[in-house]
Amino acid sequence: TKSKKLRSTRTTISLRSSNRNDQAMTTPASTSMPTTTTRVCIKNLPLSFDEGKLKAHLQSSIASLILTDCKLLKTKDGRSRKIAFVGFKSPEMAQQTVSYFHKSFALTSKLNVSLAFSKKEGPPPTSEYRPW
Repeated sequence: TKSKKLRSTRTTISLRSSNRNDQAMTTPASTSMPTTTTRVCIKNLPLSFDEGKLKAHLQSSIASLILTDCKLLKTKDGRSRKIAFVGFKSPEMAQQTVSYFHKSFALTSKLNVSLAFSKKEGPPPTSEYRPW
């Protein structure tokens, strides 16, 4: 009987914590978050990458990707800032790119890939990512 009582206590505790997380996820601010974006932000690129090498790297790994544009940010001197914005034909392709390339390596640099949002939309609300 003691083990049954322990199990029931654990399940009620886990149910309570999941209900609390569900309430935090359904805040009114999260409904205004854009659901579709076709642009991806790629950070921590190797210094030797230019726009051509980046396009070739992306398309060599996933052949079905259709890129619309690619912009590599540079300093006034013309050196790379190691960040790029890449546009795709559909939001599904952008999401596929994020899931495939996030935390992968290009040469010796570990890439950080995420969906890009415009300045007007702003970043996603922090309540989704930080429920505490």
